[in-house]
Amino acid sequence: MSKPLLATIAIFTGVSHWSSWFDSAFFVQNKNLRTLGYLLMEVINRSNFTGMSATTAAMASIHSTLTPLAIQVTAMVISVFPIMVIYPFLQKYFVTGLTLGAVKG
Repeated sequence: MSKPLLATIAIFTGVSHWSSWFDSAFFVQNKNLRTLGYLLMEVINRSNFTGMSATTAAMASIHSTLTPLAIQVTAMVISVFPIMVIYPFLQKYFVTGLTLGAVKG
């Protein structure tokens, strides 16, 4: 009976830790141990600044086809993909919890 509750807590805790780039920014000193959220935030910030300081022709051609919006959307897809893979395995517990709560005695 408590499996739906534990599955909900597990998915919320997992999503919280998966997307916490702020903790990695302040507490992790080794760059090899940074979280994916922090690295994606760093890539997005770099893409916004490279458009302003690109002076070479190669950077200009890359920037014309690769917009900051495209980089942001790609980062969002990369960060959401693992959660989308895990969620279907936990979905049966959500449905079970909803149907248990809806049955009248």
